[in-house]
This record gives sequence, structure tokens and C-alpha cells, in this order.
Amino acid sequence: ACSDLSDGLAKDAQHLAGPGLRVHLVPQDLPVLRGIPPAWAQRYALYGGEDFELVCSTAPAHVAGLQRLARRCGTRLSCVGRVEAGAPPADAQHAFDHFT
Repeated sequence: ACSDLSDGLAKDAQHLAGPGLRVHLVPQDLPVLRGIPPAWAQRYALYGGEDFELVCSTAPAHVAGLQRLARRCGTRLSCVGRVEAGAPPADAQHAFDHFT
């Protein structure tokens, strides 16, 4: 599955999870902007909008193959979390909102 990040990773990643599932993001694994304070960079990576990036999910057995394919295409692919049982985290609602 794949989705754009127009509303921020914390919110849009949750669209990839099915009923009764959530995406658990690992903040220290996020690619972040350089040159700004780390806490701000992490916050922007989680909650900023209009990133023109995609978030995808795949079975763990397929990750290595997708990483090889991405390298051959000159594209960076970062593993930043996992799908697990549970409700979406409350902080997912703090993401960018086009209508506020």
C-alpha cells in the first residue's frame, strides 16, 4: 500500500493500516532536515504537510528487495516503523490539516 504525505507522516501513515491496526513510527529512524534543531526537524518530519513524499507498507520479507530496487533507481527508501495491532496514536491528529 502507498499514500502521499500531504498531511504529514504521523497522520497519513495511519491510512495504510487496516481495521484494528496502527502504524508505529520510530522517530529516531525518520529522515530529517539538517541545519535546524533536531527536535524541530523530528516534529516537522512527523507533522509537517506538503512533503511531496510517499509512505508505503510492505511485508517484512519484502523490505530488502525494495531497498535494492530503490538504490538501483537512485531513490532513498527509509524504514521508519511497523504495522501492529492497536488504535492509531493520539498524536496522529496533531498533523497538518488543510482546512484549519
